[in-house]
Amino acid sequence: MDAETRHRSLIRRALPLAAFLGVLVVLVAFAAFPTPILGTDGATLDRSLNGVLLGGLGPCREVEEGWRCSIMDEGSSSSATAYIVEVDRWGCWTATPKYGGPGHERTGCVNILDHLGVL
Repeated sequence: MDAETRHRSLIRRALPLAAFLGVLVVLVAFAAFPTPILGTDGATLDRSLNGVLLGGLGPCREVEEGWRCSIMDEGSSSSATAYIVEVDRWGCWTATPKYGGPGHERTGCVNILDHLGVL
């Protein structure tokens, strides 16, 4: 087998692997940052802030400053603090207590599980 034939054979074998890896990278990126494609809504943002199990305080509401959400207070199963949440185009958010009450600034990103409502 001459060098040119070996080169073509190598390329034929490498192309499916390269295509698979390319698709895998796109799927992982979409799972980590789905918001540019899917957008966000109040229920998805609530799940991202509180988790699916603690969610259910009601969806976040869009307000002039961004979103208004209730976040469960740490260590409590019944009290929550109102936060103003800013979401960037990638779905990453910064939550600041609305009234300066208990709580502190929190950050995170909406992921595909928040959109699907699982875990």
